[in-house]
Amino acid sequence: MNYRPVFIGGLRRSGTTLMRGALGRHPDLGIFLNDLPFFEVVYEKYKFLNMNSSFICSKMVDDILNHYRMEEVEVKFDRNGILKNLGSYPSINPVIIIEEILKSYASAVGKPRWGLKNPVLEFYADVLFEQYPNAIMVHMIRDPRDRLASIKAINWEYTLEGNIDEWSKSVALAKENSIKYEGSYFVVRYESFLVNPQQYLKKIMEAAELPLSEEVLDMESVMGERSSHDNSGEPIRKGIYKSSIGKYIFHLPAFEVYVQQQVLGEEMIKWGYELLPLSLPTSFNEGGSKVPEWRDEISHTGIANPEEQLMGLN
Repeated sequence: MNYRPVFIGGLRRSGTTLMRGALGRHPDLGIFLNDLPFFEVVYEKYKFLNMNSSFICSKMVDDILNHYRMEEVEVKFDRNGILKNLGSYPSINPVIIIEEILKSYASAVGKPRWGLKNPVLEFYADVLFEQYPNAIMVHMIRDPRDRLASIKAINWEYTLEGNIDEWSKSVALAKENSIKYEGSYFVVRYESFLVNPQQYLKKIMEAAELPLSEEVLDMESVMGERSSHDNSGEPIRKGIYKSSIGKYIFHLPAFEVYVQQQVLGEEMIKWGYELLPLSLPTSFNEGGSKVPEWRDEISHTGIANPEEQLMGLN
């Protein structure tokens, strides 16, 4: 049967792991466990090479199976079986090789269908839909201020400029791809998902032609399991934690909030994010200064209307 593969994209720290945790509980859908960089690194390395060469094909398979992130996946892959399956294709490309490995993973965990969650997968939407015209893609969007606060909380190396650049490119793709692949490309705002996850999960399962699963809709259990699927280093917390919304108010310097709002403000408003009434800070040297003068007066949701329907899910 020609099942619809399910892809989950969005920038890091934007809720992709949470979405994977929910959809990955479906008894029919095996979504690869971690963020092995199938496309950002491996696909980019091989995309211009002749994959019909048995040597190059085997090399790409080995690069994936020997990647250090595979140590976290409690699945034993049959390298020879994967290569044998690839030999049945009239022509091979890097996406087909990735597919065979993901199918092997899904089969090993006892599920008939496969999927992939990778940050920034939205940047490969054209590649994926060309290979799988019937695919489903979920694109997670998060308030860029909260995203930066989350990144800094786990001490990842990042810059304010990098966050601004990535977010602007990702939301531009969200609008473009949801039109280009209407009916198959769903943009889900992280904040709205936390408010009503079942609403979005039901629509995604329906679009993906997956039977409705109560396991997927049981978000309390999803959050309880999150630690085993997430290597962010954040403390384990059960339940839907809406405290992750508006955290920038307490954890970002005023200058970083101000700059993001100045550069991204117009686009943020379009996505329903409220802007703080900040003026240019008088001192740029107080890197540790937060925004306490506003924090008791503004909405901690960080969004104008958390119940609104999102693009692609209207």
